[in-house]
Amino acid sequence: MDTIQQREAFILTSEQWPIVIDVASGCWLWTGTVRPDGYGLSMARHEVEGKLAHRLVYEAIIGPIPPGLDLDHLCRVRRCVGPTHLEPVTTAENVLRGEGFSARNKRKTHCSRGHELSGNNMKMISTPKSQNTRRCMACARFYALAYYHKTGWTEIRRRRRARRGDES
Repeated sequence: MDTIQQREAFILTSEQWPIVIDVASGCWLWTGTVRPDGYGLSMARHEVEGKLAHRLVYEAIIGPIPPGLDLDHLCRVRRCVGPTHLEPVTTAENVLRGEGFSARNKRKTHCSRGHELSGNNMKMISTPKSQNTRRCMACARFYALAYYHKTGWTEIRRRRRARRGDES
């Protein structure tokens, strides 16, 4: 959609809906009802439940949202209803693009001790809390040794050095 069509679309939407353009970011900010989670809500007089404002504006300007897809806010502003800031994606993709717990963990490339989470150093396990969890095998070996010897990392290193004959 070229800029002239977008301007015409905005003139139509601004007459119908409470939208303000943030010049710095380019976001079309919904100034009507906003849900507690930050998403704009469009309510008709006789509706019990409203429709999400970004979905309403996207469908009015771009067209229907493909079945099975969600709209991802590329700008990360939940009140934004700008159609150029919205992209239809799967729910899984939308979650992984976000800042939630799952997304942050999926982006991790190293464990908390600095070991790389790839190849033979990573194992997928199931726990009672989650089905697919990545486990660092270097840390798993450390914890197994520490539990077995009921001692800490420095003691394990000292014992290894002693076995090899290192003085330091």
